[in-house]
Amino acid sequence: MAGVQLAGMASGLDTSSIIQQMLEADRQPMYQKQKEINKIKMEKTIWQNIDSKMSSLKSAATNLKFSSTFDSRTVSSTDDSKITGTATTSASASSYVLENVVLAEPGKITSGTALNFTDGVKANVEETSTLTDPNEKFSVGGSVTEGSFKINGKVVDVIADDTINMVINKINVSNAGVVASFDSTTGKFKIEAKEASTSQNIEFDSTDTSGFLTAVGMETHLGEKIENGENPDYQKKITDVSNLSGVSNGFFTINGYTFEMNTADDSIESIINDINGSSAGVTAFYDNDTKKMTLTAKESGDDITLENDTSGFLASMNLMNQTDDTDATTEKSVYSGSDATVTINGVNFTKPSNKFNINGVNFELKSATDTGEKITLSVSQDTDKAYGEISGFVDKYNNLISYLEDKTKKDGELQGDSMAVNLIYSLRNKLTGTVSGLDSDYNQLALVGVEASDTKTSTLKIDKSKLTEALKANMEAVKGLFTQDIGTGTITDEAVGTGDGTTVDYSLNYTPSSIDKVTLQVGTTTYTASNSTNKLITSGTPQAGEIYVNLQSGELKFGTAPASGETITSTYDYDENNSRDGIAVRLKSYLNPYTIYNGTMDSHIKSLDSTVKDMNEWIDSMNSRLKMRSDSLKKQFTAMEQAISTSNSQSSWLTGQLASLGTS
Repeated sequence: MAGVQLAGMASGLDTSSIIQQMLEADRQPMYQKQKEINKIKMEKTIWQNIDSKMSSLKSAATNLKFSSTFDSRTVSSTDDSKITGTATTSASASSYVLENVVLAEPGKITSGTALNFTDGVKANVEETSTLTDPNEKFSVGGSVTEGSFKINGKVVDVIADDTINMVINKINVSNAGVVASFDSTTGKFKIEAKEASTSQNIEFDSTDTSGFLTAVGMETHLGEKIENGENPDYQKKITDVSNLSGVSNGFFTINGYTFEMNTADDSIESIINDINGSSAGVTAFYDNDTKKMTLTAKESGDDITLENDTSGFLASMNLMNQTDDTDATTEKSVYSGSDATVTINGVNFTKPSNKFNINGVNFELKSATDTGEKITLSVSQDTDKAYGEISGFVDKYNNLISYLEDKTKKDGELQGDSMAVNLIYSLRNKLTGTVSGLDSDYNQLALVGVEASDTKTSTLKIDKSKLTEALKANMEAVKGLFTQDIGTGTITDEAVGTGDGTTVDYSLNYTPSSIDKVTLQVGTTTYTASNSTNKLITSGTPQAGEIYVNLQSGELKFGTAPASGETITSTYDYDENNSRDGIAVRLKSYLNPYTIYNGTMDSHIKSLDSTVKDMNEWIDSMNSRLKMRSDSLKKQFTAMEQAISTSNSQSSWLTGQLASLGTS
């Protein structure tokens, strides 16, 4: 009977329900554990968002450290249609007056005489129409009705109110690659391919439900393809152009770049494409109207040098040894560009190009000036660039802080989380603290217009006019507020000053990283933190034999003024996290351990993953135990049902036996 479940058939009990109720109590810890898993997964998502926002803030801090942020220059021109400019970070704020501008011209050569090439033939068909008035609507009378026809696969719809001219317009805009026309004098209706080429055909569909093609005499061409086009000479293979019989397989060189000629494969068009796509530095084109080819240097002032024409192509195109060729040999032709000339602040300059750099300013001459005309280029600091980067930095900071404050508020998902709370506190202090060693008017964000939003939040707001004014007034000071970077290292025997018998206040150039790493030498006396008689202290008022060291600013205060003539030197370690570092520097340094691979955030998120994994393994283990318990309970209840069934059977037998005895 193994595996058989009687399910209360003998006892009358719902044994399956009883088993489920017994197991449900055992499942309660699993349900609670699943709730904890869901909470941790939600917390993981929050920390991943925090990590992403911290990385964005670190990137914004990095952008502030780029030289282009605070050192960028902007250039304005009194006539930017003729002269424009840009400036590198090395350019100083100044003005340049330009006059007597003559543009540099690129080297250029056009075929000396027209090339006797033939135009192509366009595929066309022309027939006499039975319609005479191009503006009469088909609804007035006649055989044209509502319907359609196709040319080169494009559908042209015809309605009753159309005219010949209307249908012509529909054909011409249908992208069928053809042009239709009607000559009312001769009554001729014509359809012609747009391009002259053997590949540009005219193909009519076999059906015309409108009757239009029949009315204009084209019915005999239904289902026909017209293929009488012919390529123009500049598109034909070189071997097929009679006027290029002097060209053979070979090579030619333009500005040192060699092109190979294959007369069976190449055409003038393909060669021009090769030239324009190469590094030869020239632009080539063929004018079908003048039948001439032109080469123009891509850069103003550059020359064009043609040589090594073993193919005879350059000679056949009438490009060699033409007027303005500055080379005397027949095998080589040089067509020189001309230099630009300009007077800048009274000094005459000759430049090989219309683009040149002077004092970190990139000038671009676009047009010659008129006689006596002067154009001024003014170079100034680009406050918009700096403002934009600072604004972006504040936005990223606010985005992170607002998210942290929302998650740590009352009933927030991270309420009471010490790591999240400490992040808010530390980030706020990094941004709102003083940067030592700067002008006192520029050593805090609030002084330049980046202020606390209100007392209920740690977010910041920007006073645009105040920040803009600070950038204009002292860009270097604002730059230092963000980017001053003291770095890490050791200062050895720094000259602090010389005693005069009365002065007790002095200052180190940098901020010490630790009082244990500071040694002060005053005359022949050595002061250290561990010395009991000549001692360095970091709190309280210094007494005789003591020197107070401010680890936030590097300031010193002596308990007793050094004697007149006593030299004061110091050796100490300093690091990049001290108060002299700029806002962006200290913030990036603070965020780096959090955001790097396997850093604080990465490790925290992995720890949450590990916790979830352990909980899932515990749930799996509990499920296995419950399965075993379920199987055991089922066996016990099955055995009970079998016993009751057997007992019931025996009772029925005895009852039957007793009944039979009574009747005998």
